[in-house]
Amino acid sequence: MAIRQRYPDTRLGEGYQPSRSKTGWLLAQFEQGPARLVEPPPLSVVWLACWDYLVPNAANEGSMVSYAPSAAPLQAADGGQFVGQFATLAVGSTAFQVFTIDYVEAEARRATAQVPPLPDSLARAIHCIWPQRPGAGDVSWPLPAFPNDSFDRLVHWDMALRRGAD
Repeated sequence: MAIRQRYPDTRLGEGYQPSRSKTGWLLAQFEQGPARLVEPPPLSVVWLACWDYLVPNAANEGSMVSYAPSAAPLQAADGGQFVGQFATLAVGSTAFQVFTIDYVEAEARRATAQVPPLPDSLARAIHCIWPQRPGAGDVSWPLPAFPNDSFDRLVHWDMALRRGAD
């Protein structure tokens, strides 16, 4: 807190900077109050994974909270690309991955794909939990865990995603 007070105009670490459309969406959700269930912004996708946060060969040592951003290029109908944002947040053994794009830009540019396909090497370890897919069934827990030294594999989907945003 002291660092934020001393350097109010700096960001402590790399992270996601929301677009105006997402900020507007979030404010609209707050205005509706707690009376209804809030859903992620349009074209968002959320996955669930299991990560072994304990450091191997070290008794009870590990990071209970880990975060890492990533990004993925998406094709637009005009042949150009724009960047979709991934964020991976692990709290204990539970890892969440959220993919989001500027849905206004995606609609205007008629994006041909919402998200890159999950590599076969990770298909058993990462499960999509949003949007809910008909017939997908429940997710059994725990999923096959990513070892502590494999957080990078999880974050970048075995390098199927680009590192960071351009």
